Amino acid sequence: VQHRGSCEYAISIGVPMVTGTDCGVRGVMPDMVWREIWNLNDHGLSAMDAIKAGTSGGALLLGLENEAGALAVGRPADILMAPGNPLHDLKLLSNLSLVMQRGRIVRMS
Repeated sequence: VQHRGSCEYAISIGVPMVTGTDCGVRGVMPDMVWREIWNLNDHGLSAMDAIKAGTSGGALLLGLENEAGALAVGRPADILMAPGNPLHDLKLLSNLSLVMQRGRIVRMS
């Protein structure tokens, strides 16, 4: 309850948010970034801002905004595709249909 309240308050005052899976909670694994995106939305971020927290927000926080976090010429092609529009249902990010890392297909279903 306290964690949720502090997260909601931070969102309400405009603290920049990024996702992560390093919380130390049993069962939270690196492939669960979709869950963190969903949680941020559930705590008050718009769907688009929650997705950005898992993409461009992390790159910005790490000072890598000119190298990562967006699709652009000259940058590594790290792409995720969901079967539908995640802006309408963020849980679609839990079942990706394509994962590309540095321009190479890592997973395709």
